Amino acid sequence: NLCTNASHAMQGQAGRLTVRLKAEQLPPTPCAMNILLPEGDYLCLEVTDTGRGIAPEHLDKIFLPFFTTKSAGEGTGLGLSVSHGIVSAMGGGIQVASQPDVGTTFRVYLPVLAEVTTLAETGVEEAPHGLGHILLVDDEEALLRVFHSSLVGMGFQVSSYRQSEGALQAFQRDPGGFQVLVTDFAMPGLSGVQLAEAIWAVNPAFPVILLTGSPDHGQTPAIAGETGFLACVAKPIGPKDLAKAILKVLPLLDRRNQIGPP
Repeated sequence: NLCTNASHAMQGQAGRLTVRLKAEQLPPTPCAMNILLPEGDYLCLEVTDTGRGIAPEHLDKIFLPFFTTKSAGEGTGLGLSVSHGIVSAMGGGIQVASQPDVGTTFRVYLPVLAEVTTLAETGVEEAPHGLGHILLVDDEEALLRVFHSSLVGMGFQVSSYRQSEGALQAFQRDPGGFQVLVTDFAMPGLSGVQLAEAIWAVNPAFPVILLTGSPDHGQTPAIAGETGFLACVAKPIGPKDLAKAILKVLPLLDRRNQIGPP
């Protein structure tokens, strides 16, 4: 996501993207979103671009969910929020420095483990074991990439699309090749609801999970209940929780196929 943002910041001009990884011993260090890292050993992942930079008045807002300076349809403002959530969940933090028309540097600090630990020792929840072929649709490129790679790593087969029309064509070519549709609610072209309705025209019992990425979509749960969605999931959501929602739907497939459309 950081590299994608850097690329966007340099569009239309020659530029340089630099990625560095180095070990650092830090004193207590303040990071974005009021995180204070304790003293210790960290790995610093540094991503620097020579793009247009970030306006000073935006620096304290860029990690907030749904904040974006991009035009409508170019992004949801979730990329940096999701990235920050991943880093903070690992006990790390992010710093950002930027100068308009000069460039931006993000520093991601991740704590170094003193020794190898196991899931049982740390109490970390093991990732769900996936199954089935998922049709995944979201117009946010960075988020789609995170979900795709994570779900594949858990064992799901995933076909990902940024445009609803492409996903619909894939389903129409092979209606029996997918088990679940996971789709964003608000997208350019066909919305998530319209995509689901087009798929239900082929298979009325096909299970669909709806993702909603905006607090303005207060009507989304009602729409989900009225139109036959099996789940309505609010963003931001981590890949593990999304996998759990998918796995809850899968056991219903045989029953729905037996009793017909909802």
